[in-house]
Amino acid sequence: MPASESQKAAAQLAACVESLDQWMGSSRLKLNANKTQLIWIGTGQQLAKLTVTQPQLINSVVEFDSTATNLGVVLDGQLSMSQQMTAVCRSCFYQLRQVKSVRRSLTREALHSLIQAIVHCRLDYCNSVLAGVAKVYLQKLQSVQNMAARMVSGVR
Repeated sequence: MPASESQKAAAQLAACVESLDQWMGSSRLKLNANKTQLIWIGTGQQLAKLTVTQPQLINSVVEFDSTATNLGVVLDGQLSMSQQMTAVCRSCFYQLRQVKSVRRSLTREALHSLIQAIVHCRLDYCNSVLAGVAKVYLQKLQSVQNMAARMVSGVR
């Protein structure tokens, strides 16, 4: 992207943020620049052309991140959902390791309920954003489900 187009994009972003801040102010809300995350979304080629890295937000400068989290869903610039899959799998495997340490103290029904409450709810949360995701990422989620099923059934 040429420098003039990049400057235009920065000016449009600043105008958009200004408009958003005014709307939030009229709705008795406050835009907190310290907690604001910005990402560019596009193809790899489009993202490589970007030159704006630190836009001015109201009274502070915010850098663009490679990922942003919204309602617990991790979005990356290409919307590949790879970061989201990694976060969900990491969380689920951690919880399964914690349950594994106490599973002998639980009945099979209690173990099933615990895994349902802790693991499957994490897998199901915001799963509609995974529509059309690459098969390799779905296989990671399948490995979490397989581990949970092996733990409940007692099969290695």
